[in-house]
Amino acid sequence: MNCPNCGKTVSEGQKFCIACGGSLQDTPQQPHVHAQPVPPAQNTQAQSVPPAPKQPTYLDSPKKARRKTPVLLAALVVVLLAGVTLGAWVGTGSPFGWLAGLPSPAQEDGEDAVSSSAPLEDTPAPSSALASSALEAAADPTAAPSPTHTPEPTPAPTPAPVATDYYILPQSAQRLLVYNDIANFTKQDMMLARNEIYARHGRKFSDEDVRSYFEAQTWYKGTVEPEAFSASVLSDIEQANVEYLKLHEDGQTGISQNVGNSNNTVVTYGGYMIPQSSSRRLTYADIAGLSSWQLMIARNEIYARHGRRFNDADIQAYFNAQSWYSGTVDAENFDTSWLSSVEIYNIDFIQSYE
Repeated sequence: MNCPNCGKTVSEGQKFCIACGGSLQDTPQQPHVHAQPVPPAQNTQAQSVPPAPKQPTYLDSPKKARRKTPVLLAALVVVLLAGVTLGAWVGTGSPFGWLAGLPSPAQEDGEDAVSSSAPLEDTPAPSSALASSALEAAADPTAAPSPTHTPEPTPAPTPAPVATDYYILPQSAQRLLVYNDIANFTKQDMMLARNEIYARHGRKFSDEDVRSYFEAQTWYKGTVEPEAFSASVLSDIEQANVEYLKLHEDGQTGISQNVGNSNNTVVTYGGYMIPQSSSRRLTYADIAGLSSWQLMIARNEIYARHGRRFNDADIQAYFNAQSWYSGTVDAENFDTSWLSSVEIYNIDFIQSYE
């Protein structure tokens, strides 16, 4: 053992140090440590030994510290993975949608799962064909862009003839007619008005123009052949009106006019060449035998009813002679939207024969 005062070696059991005389009784015994011999002095400049690095101090043994390091790293990785998974859940609405691109539950139910923080845009998503072209262009910048298919324009369908629900004389089955009912009727008008009484009872007609006229009316249902039709189905009022119309149909004549053109005359009925050209669709029987001048007057008569003026001096002179005409709109200011569908049809119909 060593003396705690001077450090000299003393024998076991001594009470005092021989070298310094210090007491050894109260000093706890220390394990015997052999003193390391002090090496001779070396040249520090020629041989410099760096000091040993200071070892870190652990609360536990080094082995226990080394075991905790991988455990801490594993725990950190688990925390990071949990954070990424939570972010993917919030962003897509599905815990694995960010990995597999699966739709969220809201999208499967027919709703659009849109993040409240993302702005909504009006630009539609590109189609699959455009997206494929964009991916190919990104992969090969030198590749020529794929040509896009431009659909050919579809021609507008030709409008079908419009059926009407028109009666020439709506009350010819309820009361006796008077002259004022037919004052402006042409012979063609009276003929159709007479057959209208038969048509109400489903009679068919052999004349093509008469048949086509009534087939264009929505109320008409032709079920009885002409030879099988009996006048006994008519009421007393209807039979009287048939005779009345027939009487005027045979004797009715219009007023012959020769205005604005010395080579052509125009026959008018109550001041109109075709009184009902604005109320019903015309047939060929209405214009049969008319000259090109008369057809032109009949067509422009439809415009004249709406106050249109005419650049042609002869046409303007003709309509100035009619008591019902009041020209207030210049030709270049006239709007065809003022015309009814029946009037537009009759204008095209007459012009096709001019």
